[in-house]
Amino acid sequence: MIIAFLESSGQAEAALSLVPRPDVFLPLSPMAAARLESAGVPYAKAESLYDEAAFSAAADEVLDAQASWTAWLDAWLLDREPAFKEAGFKPATLEFFRLKIMFDALHIRAFVLRAVAERLKPSKAIYFDDEKPWSPSPDLSFRESLNALCMAPWSRAVGVPVERRPAAGDERFFRPPYHRKLDLSLIPKAWRRLRRLAAARLKRKAQGRRILVREGYDVDFMLPQLVDRGFAPVPWSEFLSTLHPPSPSGPPVPWEEVTAE
Repeated sequence: MIIAFLESSGQAEAALSLVPRPDVFLPLSPMAAARLESAGVPYAKAESLYDEAAFSAAADEVLDAQASWTAWLDAWLLDREPAFKEAGFKPATLEFFRLKIMFDALHIRAFVLRAVAERLKPSKAIYFDDEKPWSPSPDLSFRESLNALCMAPWSRAVGVPVERRPAAGDERFFRPPYHRKLDLSLIPKAWRRLRRLAAARLKRKAQGRRILVREGYDVDFMLPQLVDRGFAPVPWSEFLSTLHPPSPSGPPVPWEEVTAE
């Protein structure tokens, strides 16, 4: 049985013309489902393939695993950055909210894909994606199709061959509103309070001390203030690029472990 994963109306349109035609169409978005509906083509529903009670029951176990991995990542980073270890600074714990969102996105997709393999038992799976390298974004959100990113490891895990087809051209995935600049004139009271807070905390001369900052529209406007006070802001992504991979006998590089899981 051949199954086609569809994430957009364009992918649904392309899948309908495939030869041989897939036996099962699995839309993963309302747009893909609407296109199949308009064509009068029956399709499977992802939510009908798994037990929602079992999914909810796994929440605590998943949270424990996320917390354990975050602690391991902090220990890995502190071993490689003496200043972090001396100050007891735990960057992974600081970003646990974003890490959890990333982990949850992977967990949800893996849960659905496992259900597809167990319930439908496909002999082959088709998905649509442009073949391009993936790299994590500074805010740990996925800019690409998460389903497409999971296809190769899923194929290896369940033994189902997959076929990648070129993206249909109408893919629209999550894009955070970082392209807009923050209009501080809309929040004058908050801006004044923030400036007073920054002045109080940065009262002492910095004398070129490095300060680690994450990227994003909500912190970019503070960078000139930090520079004026003598700090040397270091973007989080730039700092990560300076970390050296551990020895072959040691634990894997964080992102390699994430993608492997």
